[in-house]
Amino acid sequence: MLVVLFNVDAGECCRSHRDLYQVYHYQTWCPDYCCISGGIARNLECCSDISRRTFPSDIDRFCAAWFIYPHNVWVPVIIGLVILGILIGICVCCCRCCFIC
Repeated sequence: MLVVLFNVDAGECCRSHRDLYQVYHYQTWCPDYCCISGGIARNLECCSDISRRTFPSDIDRFCAAWFIYPHNVWVPVIIGLVILGILIGICVCCCRCCFIC
């Protein structure tokens, strides 16, 4: 039997929220879990303890913060290169078809 294991990026995105003192906290990508901090303020923070995991309503399904997380910086670069390649392909095609350069 052959077993193949892959590294996957499993994590959660803490939803943006205001704390007890009305301080705004932006959406945050957590590599493990989005958790409730201890204390009266009930802030959302990243942790690796599943017993402190927050409610599903505090977790976003899509996380824009994932793209700026240090280990995921390559994703916008790849997307930009693909878009650039498509635009260059369109320009080359139009030049050959319409203008006969």
